Amino acid sequence: MEEKNESNAKESEEIYSLSVKNSDLRDILFLLSLESGVTITADKDVEGKVTADVRDKTIREILTAILNPLGYSFVNEEGIFRVGKPKLISETFFLNYIKDKRTSSSTMNAAISEYGNSTNGAVGSNINLNISPTTSTANGSNGSSGTGSTQQGNVSVTTSGTSDFWSEVIRGLEVMIFGDVGGGQKTEGGFSRGDKTGKKLVINELAGVIYVVDYPDNLAHIKSFLDDIERSVKRQVLIQAQIVEVTLDGNYSFGLDWNAIVNYGSSKLSFAQSLVPVPPTGVFQISLTSNKYNALLDAMKEQGQVNTLSSPKISTLNNQRAVIKLTTNEVSWITNTVFNAQGLLLQTSTNPQINEVGIFLDVTPQVAENGMITMQIHPSISEESSVSVSPDGHSNMPVIDVREVDTMVAVPSGKTIVIAGLIIDKITESKRGVPVLGDIPVVGTIFNNISQVKSKVELVIFLTPYIMNEKSIEEIRKEHEQRLSNTIKKFEAVP
Repeated sequence: MEEKNESNAKESEEIYSLSVKNSDLRDILFLLSLESGVTITADKDVEGKVTADVRDKTIREILTAILNPLGYSFVNEEGIFRVGKPKLISETFFLNYIKDKRTSSSTMNAAISEYGNSTNGAVGSNINLNISPTTSTANGSNGSSGTGSTQQGNVSVTTSGTSDFWSEVIRGLEVMIFGDVGGGQKTEGGFSRGDKTGKKLVINELAGVIYVVDYPDNLAHIKSFLDDIERSVKRQVLIQAQIVEVTLDGNYSFGLDWNAIVNYGSSKLSFAQSLVPVPPTGVFQISLTSNKYNALLDAMKEQGQVNTLSSPKISTLNNQRAVIKLTTNEVSWITNTVFNAQGLLLQTSTNPQINEVGIFLDVTPQVAENGMITMQIHPSISEESSVSVSPDGHSNMPVIDVREVDTMVAVPSGKTIVIAGLIIDKITESKRGVPVLGDIPVVGTIFNNISQVKSKVELVIFLTPYIMNEKSIEEIRKEHEQRLSNTIKKFEAVP
């Protein structure tokens, strides 16, 4: 709180003891000044009796112990300790954080609706799954009218949050300084407030500067409060994800056997949580180091064909959402027709429609003091399985398979979360035919044979969070260097 200079550097290191009973405060201050060599002065209204037994403490700690019970404090003024009634002093703090408010949301839903509409002689319908029915009407256009009814409902899991860091800091400081909130002036880039006693709070969010006028004791509490906030929000988490797809063999159509996987070969793996029996599906923890990941893949290959879809890594701050998105925009074509009242075709137009498919993963970590990481996880993997063509053959829409989970788990730093059991049926078409003859239009179908193979495919997601510190950063650096060295191969000249 008070700045230290060379003149009082000695007093901050020396240790003293004081044992007095019912002694005059001014005499004690004179004795401490004489013994320590530190200049201590007292205002003329300072008085009182002191009884204390303080051992092996610095001058500052002894002064705090004997002055606080009497309602006095001390201030370092250019190397001179001045004792008196508490007075307002000013101090500037620095808190480095982004200014903007951050809003995020994550939604899983399934909707069912039934819609019928008649406009200009054209009739259409759309049927989906529904829970809570609602009804609405629609009006026609172009001089004619029509009615439509919609029954629609949703089953959804929505998680949303707003991170307004500076507003929360301002409210906390207002309570600590003024005892209430709402009495200041908020601007786009800062905040200011004062009261009749002389207390002040001025904040510049762009510069990260907080200026406070308050009593010394409360300034110490404010400093501790801001230090705790900055230490917490600046915790950084590295999230390593592995998204693997396993085409299961016939013996494992109900999902991967994790008991067999963890006991495969000589590289024994272990579950980080006690689950009896170990579930073949669900969300659980596993002790998995980087050198055992390849052994895990080898064990999974015993039960099916393994395909790694993605292996992203992303870092984020404490309580901030990290988003990984690896998608493709699939284009489908929709033909719209317009008829007049007599049913004659007036206009036909074909418009593209974009459907985004691929891998979407968002994770929000929260780091506790003990190193536990609580994560909200929402992975979504979608892919086009087939194409649905309209009865008239003019429009087509993709049929999209979606595998999605939304969950919250707690895991120590460096442990791995496994999300397993996301199984779908996949149909693969294979075409065999006579070369050249099979490529002849129309006639070529005679020389071709198309077969379909149905298989069970399970999606497995591994998530390993690391709290970023000097030790973990060094370990991750060495792991990347080792992985890079393993990929480098010697090239030999070809004769």
